[in-house]
Amino acid sequence: MDPNFLRALITLGEVYARQGKYAEAIVELNKAAALSRDSTLAALGYTYSVSGERIKAQQALAELQEMSKRHYVSPVDVAAIHAGLGEKDQAFAWLEMGFQRRAIGICSLKVDLRFSSLRSDPRFADLLRRIGLAP
Repeated sequence: MDPNFLRALITLGEVYARQGKYAEAIVELNKAAALSRDSTLAALGYTYSVSGERIKAQQALAELQEMSKRHYVSPVDVAAIHAGLGEKDQAFAWLEMGFQRRAIGICSLKVDLRFSSLRSDPRFADLLRRIGLAP
């Protein structure tokens, strides 16, 4: 109904990314970024990382670092970009920070598809246990 409804654009972009429709995801997320770069950058960075656009994903990480000097940026979102880039050690370092800070998103770690590539790592099971999400 509203082509400029930010949350809908971000959600549509995230759904496209989960479906592997990266070009469509990037289009929608760039529309959202035109409205609010701060709200969109983590999703855009993750999508760049899993679509193979490594340089753009790294640029998004650098921009998120700058943003974190002005306002809250969830370490879980930063971890997701690292996970998408295949940088497991960095992803776990940011997830650990998210756990310590009780970050937004840490409570849905068990079902968050952005971290599928980390699930087989023993550190993932350990983190879920410490969060209280292990069976």
